[in-house]
Amino acid sequence: MYTQLSDRIRTARRTMHWSQAELASKLAVHASAVGHWERGAGNRPSSERLFELARLTGVNAQWLAVGSGSMHADTATDAATALPALCRDEEYLLRCFRRLSVDSRAYLLRFAEHQTSAA
Repeated sequence: MYTQLSDRIRTARRTMHWSQAELASKLAVHASAVGHWERGAGNRPSSERLFELARLTGVNAQWLAVGSGSMHADTATDAATALPALCRDEEYLLRCFRRLSVDSRAYLLRFAEHQTSAA
């Protein structure tokens, strides 16, 4: 029924009765990004954003990402695949990151990817 990622993203958003702009705000992306995701046009959301979208909407992360399993999160199953809790430094870094402009975020992500791939 929901064979396309775009359909699953739209369905997850609609279960919360959120507009595309509301979801975009919660994920710290432009509303146009959510529109592109839901149309299947352009870039797909990162795996981190998919996990966050699943967490925010209460849907099963595996269902959202690949369409398998039940749509609704099973807490026993999702606990094994959930992202670990953030430490204080990670929470602070995330708060700072969310205050950055889109260009600054992109720069910081490229920097982080370069640093972690060089290690």
